[in-house]
Amino acid sequence: MYETIQYTRAVAGLLAGLLAGLLAGLLTGLMTAASSQAGVIETDANYQVSQVAYYQTIAQSFIAEDSAIKFAFYFTPMNLDWPNTPMVVSLMAGECLGGGILATRSFTLATDFSGFFDADFSNVALLLGETYTASIDVTGDSPYWGVSSSERDYAGGTGYANDEVIRNHDWTFRVTPVAQSADVP
Repeated sequence: MYETIQYTRAVAGLLAGLLAGLLAGLLTGLMTAASSQAGVIETDANYQVSQVAYYQTIAQSFIAEDSAIKFAFYFTPMNLDWPNTPMVVSLMAGECLGGGILATRSFTLATDFSGFFDADFSNVALLLGETYTASIDVTGDSPYWGVSSSERDYAGGTGYANDEVIRNHDWTFRVTPVAQSADVP
């Protein structure tokens, strides 16, 4: 009888230890998943370059995989004899240009710049799985800047030019997750 009680206590202790280990592993996994970010969404560049001023409003929709992001179009100078004027990137809720504007970022690129330029929208809380649209406009009418389009269709969104859907390709764009502090004030 004494041996049976010792055996029962040993099994109970082993099961309790196993259960505690499983629970700790599960909690660690859940916390890691909650704090992790999705990867960068990026389409390839240089299919063709289109003037921002001529085709504005240029826009690209995407599905949010992170709640805080930077959004970038791929810029290339086109008409160097024209002035380098500021541009505005707007982030809108929903698909298309009819959604409410959540935030805008104005900037002026260096005249010799070519590549992705990130507009930081990390202060706007996006809902995961929802669709958002980023647009680019030139302040004024200078055809200095062009935006590259991609040969590869992005399955989670649509490209727009002149406020119309463009067929067979999307704009070259990048959505980068931004780490958010877990600190509570």
